[in-house]
Amino acid sequence: MVYDQFPFSLALDDSIIQKMLQDTLLHSRLTVIRTEHLPDHLHRICLVHLSNGSQLVLKLNPSPSTGLLRHERYSLETEASVLALLTNSNLPAPRALRYDRKGTRLNSPFLLTAYLPGISYADALPYLTSTERREIGLQLRSLSSIANRYISPTFGPVALVASNRGSVSWRDAFRSMVESVLMDGEDMTVNLPYIEIREAVTSWGKALDEVREARLVVLGLGRSENVLIDRRTNGVTGLLDFGQAVWGDPALLEPDMCSGTKRLL
Repeated sequence: MVYDQFPFSLALDDSIIQKMLQDTLLHSRLTVIRTEHLPDHLHRICLVHLSNGSQLVLKLNPSPSTGLLRHERYSLETEASVLALLTNSNLPAPRALRYDRKGTRLNSPFLLTAYLPGISYADALPYLTSTERREIGLQLRSLSSIANRYISPTFGPVALVASNRGSVSWRDAFRSMVESVLMDGEDMTVNLPYIEIREAVTSWGKALDEVREARLVVLGLGRSENVLIDRRTNGVTGLLDFGQAVWGDPALLEPDMCSGTKRLL
């Protein structure tokens, strides 16, 4: 999700956004110059240009006609919760300005955040040397470890834990998360060895019980499309998309980090 391409306008009334911004920022002189849609994302996202030259990012629920996987139904709420948690951290995460679960004025729940500068790491990859890629990979691992320092008393997707529906063990939370994915597949008649997968997850019970602390794990954190960098210094300037965060085992991030490393090297 990158904030530098937005070729057509979002069908939202600027006056409605203006009123929402006034309520949020308490700055009556601040006006909306224009809003522009960022295409090709699950959520409806637009860049809001303000009269003082600054920009904000407005993220709304997907269109009602969009078919969602089970975990995607809570992604906006999850992102709002995680950004609130990370407000005083050293992570270059967007600053959350407002989350409205009902979103009556915009006819959708919405999350309003600050804009993060930088270019997409995914776009920059073809022009980076192997040394530069390795250095950025090390930065991402360090940033991921900062998120992992946060601990919850229960396990599971952030939105469920926030609503007191977390699990007391990683075994139960992991099995529930896998089951959710399998049910999505069954709903869409995807051909998978469902029985074998369920049996495998059950057989991992002892190993899963070895995880005793529920740490914050932001799935996708190491993916190049969710990273912004400063091309002059190759420093990571932003991390995007916190909607797939869970309280669980940081080992969940290894596939992202390993695949990212392969691309980096």
